[in-house]
Amino acid sequence: MKMTKRAVVRLTLQHQAPPYVPWSFSFTLEAADKLREHYGVEDLDSVLGNHLLGLGNGIGFFEPLANDRGQQQGLQMGPALWHEFIRPALTRMYAAVREAGKLVMIHSCGDVDELFDDLVAIGLNCFNPFQPEVMDVPALMRQYRGRLSFHGGLSTQRTLPYGSVDEVRAETSELLRLGAAGDYILAPAHAVESDVPLANMLAFIDLAQAQPGYQRP
Repeated sequence: MKMTKRAVVRLTLQHQAPPYVPWSFSFTLEAADKLREHYGVEDLDSVLGNHLLGLGNGIGFFEPLANDRGQQQGLQMGPALWHEFIRPALTRMYAAVREAGKLVMIHSCGDVDELFDDLVAIGLNCFNPFQPEVMDVPALMRQYRGRLSFHGGLSTQRTLPYGSVDEVRAETSELLRLGAAGDYILAPAHAVESDVPLANMLAFIDLAQAQPGYQRP
């Protein structure tokens, strides 16, 4: 009997080995247009086979700020302030989700792996974006297997825009290998940008869809 995408994701998030590694790919408008032209379709979901449903604007709406800077070298506020001001609120939020029988997934950019033990303790199930530029992806997948699932891992700062097709395939294949036991949803770390060549996009899409356990609709 063919397993639904929902069931495959649930197995993965419940720390069990799925029949194949599920995936969820997102693209900026310009990158998506490249794929629409290639596939000859308007609705990319019909060809991508994503396993997570995206509704609305995935990046939200922002006002421009002067001198805005991200943080890829540790926590912006430091662990002490996080424990004092952020952890109590997250604990209440995650508890409400878990009590409703749902799973907790969050998106938190930057180098935040020092918080993983805390986040697991208060009920986190899955972490995104899992940036390989600031985290040791293979080591963290091994360290947290059975406790925390990850969504992301494919480099959008280095490999996808600047790597060769073979390098994209190699990185994707390694992520699929590491995720075969569960606890992983394949995805680029962030929405794929317009500077990524079409051939590199097709490389990771094709590898995901070519997994032996996956049956194309």
